[in-house]
Amino acid sequence: MTVLQFRKYRAGNPRNGECYAVETSIDYGVVHMSRSGDSAGWDGGYKTMAEAEIAAWHQARRRNCIFLSSMVQA
Repeated sequence: MTVLQFRKYRAGNPRNGECYAVETSIDYGVVHMSRSGDSAGWDGGYKTMAEAEIAAWHQARRRNCIFLSSMVQA
């Protein structure tokens, strides 16, 4: 498992949780974590981290939550 440094984008409401892309041993996916951390949703099957990042961004917009990016920006 790879540990990534996340960068916050405050477009959504923190009370609605956070969305971010993750790397698993077989593919990439999107996690939506509730604010309390008691529940999480998973959407997987993406072939690249870029695809998962885009899906996480769309999900964060749909859920009005915080999008955490793992992409490094120069």
